[in-house]
Amino acid sequence: MSPKRRSKHVRLLDAIRPYYDVLLAEQGGVCAICKRQPSINRRLDIDHDHRTMLYRGLLCHRCNRALPVWIDVAWLKAAIIYLERRPTSLAQEIMSSLPTEFLGGPDRPEGQ
Repeated sequence: MSPKRRSKHVRLLDAIRPYYDVLLAEQGGVCAICKRQPSINRRLDIDHDHRTMLYRGLLCHRCNRALPVWIDVAWLKAAIIYLERRPTSLAQEIMSSLPTEFLGGPDRPEGQ
């Protein structure tokens, strides 16, 4: 980030900080994404659009770090479509030919 842009970024965060408690109350006292309460040791992060510098909400550190600068709404919608789609018949055929040791996972018992 260039020094000029960093300066603008810092000024934005400094301008919003006095309103933190009001903003936190407005969104129910929790992270706007995962709905977890801030910890005693760490406040929620002030999230903003890095292109427009507009404030979006308060996020826990984990959710804020999970949203890289390059992600936008169009990308997220495409990712949701991708994650919710059913595997193609070719993908199902390939998966059914694999040994069962490759088919287990944290969300699915082995071989199912």
